[in-house]
Amino acid sequence: MDPEELRELQLNYLKKIVIHAYNNVKLYREKWNKAGVSPKDIKEIEDLHKLPIITKNDLKKFFPGGILAKNYSREDCYIISTSGSTGTPVRIFVERDRILFDIARSIVWSRFIGIRMGTIVGIVVSSRDSIEYVYGRGIPWFLRRRRFFTKRRMYRFDVRDDPKNHISAVNKIKPDSLLTYPSVLKNMALTALEEGITISQPRLIITFGEVLDMHTRKIIEKVFNSEIINVYGATETGTIASECLKHEGLHIAWNIIVELIKNGKPVSYGEPGQVVVTDLIKNATPIIRYSGLGDVAVMKRGWGTCNLKSPLLELIEGRLVDSVILKDGRIIHPYTLTLLIQDIPFIAKFQIIQKEVDEIEILIVPEKTKDTKTLPSSTENKLGREIRKRFKKELGDKMKINITFVEDIPRRPGSYTYATVLSLVSKELI
Repeated sequence: MDPEELRELQLNYLKKIVIHAYNNVKLYREKWNKAGVSPKDIKEIEDLHKLPIITKNDLKKFFPGGILAKNYSREDCYIISTSGSTGTPVRIFVERDRILFDIARSIVWSRFIGIRMGTIVGIVVSSRDSIEYVYGRGIPWFLRRRRFFTKRRMYRFDVRDDPKNHISAVNKIKPDSLLTYPSVLKNMALTALEEGITISQPRLIITFGEVLDMHTRKIIEKVFNSEIINVYGATETGTIASECLKHEGLHIAWNIIVELIKNGKPVSYGEPGQVVVTDLIKNATPIIRYSGLGDVAVMKRGWGTCNLKSPLLELIEGRLVDSVILKDGRIIHPYTLTLLIQDIPFIAKFQIIQKEVDEIEILIVPEKTKDTKTLPSSTENKLGREIRKRFKKELGDKMKINITFVEDIPRRPGSYTYATVLSLVSKELI
């Protein structure tokens, strides 16, 4: 598809999704009416900026009825939750047929760029409302019986297991492909380097869910000699962009429009901006001009040298998370900790900081409403006790847990984001 055909296709879908959202979703109707805009104002893709930006807080505030399209029932959908890697977990509705679309798109994409997945090991979040679990459950029985989806071909392991268990699984199965988060691969690599363990080499590694920065990539490449394909996506949208085998940038999916903005205005090519994303085909909970990913990227000028004539994105900063190192040497994946908090009520944001090997501080930003700006001390005490109990159970009674309620989480200097899990305990083998 050439660029003009892509543009025409996207505009057609954009007009449809905007009309659908305005007519059927309370969140968008209220926000757009307040801003004085309506679907008739969207005549070109460039008109997208006329619509107000939607935030994570908007999705949380209007959940459930205000974000579910009224022409969808809850029985038509799965509810999926973000992992909390940005510190503000949210839940949205995903229509069942969208799952089939995403699975089919992944297969077509992998074959188009010349990838053969073969036997797959996935090390992912396995909570029942995670996108990975729901998408696995959403594969119909008649597809599960096909060779691509049989258990002989796909194996799933929990991200929260010890890195040594992940290494053992890979060495036992010897998969062709390994799908997981950069931080999981980093933990496996650090463990293998420290323990002198040899890891079976998959032909292909696909990373997703976190930023694969050069620092992490170099550590991974000390242990893995595999082809690494970086996929940029989110629970709210699925896959946004992906590398091909040329590694010249991230090809933006046809059904996604990415805007990069700074101080409310679009940035130029080569200039970093905050990612604002629109999904053209998500209907149960439409995602239109959504800023909640917390990522910063650069749009590359022109196309790559491969056959894909799609815009190229370079992700430079985003959901950076650290693992926690315990006194006995165990490495605790950050999602283990974020999942302990994400279902606790009255929490807007959080940050987990490992200050010492036996001390963790948890910063909590309470939810605020129009009428309630602060939580009663009794509620804070109750939340504190529940959080402390969960962390002690996971990390052991000897771990000191300090909980502080704050107005906001400090962001990294010059950044739109903050680290959700931050470890000040060094265990780098560089």
